[in-house]
Amino acid sequence: MGVWFLLFLPQRWERSRMLALLHRLRSAAHVVDMHQLTEDPENLRPGYRPTEASVQDPMGRPEMGHYLEYCAELLHLVGKVAALCAEASDDDLVLDTVSDVEQLTSGLAGTIWRKIALLPD
Repeated sequence: MGVWFLLFLPQRWERSRMLALLHRLRSAAHVVDMHQLTEDPENLRPGYRPTEASVQDPMGRPEMGHYLEYCAELLHLVGKVAALCAEASDDDLVLDTVSDVEQLTSGLAGTIWRKIALLPD
């Protein structure tokens, strides 16, 4: 029994290390998403009337477009780094977690690209 434990100990360490890295990548994706949440293309439309709860944003159309593009690119990079973890592992749990992170980042980036499409010309 002890030999069996020692035999699989390196795999457990590697799994733990990969899952910790993937957890940090997932956290980074959420941080990027939180930062872009207040950027609303509607604020730039003619006739927009802010409410008391509206966030005052000093960005113009070009700045907001660039900012949102950078956020989407960061999310794609996070997903690519997660994919690199899949190359280094054949552990099912790690591969499932990589897939989850890739789906998360892809979905968040898609939301940002929809915001970019709403930016006025």
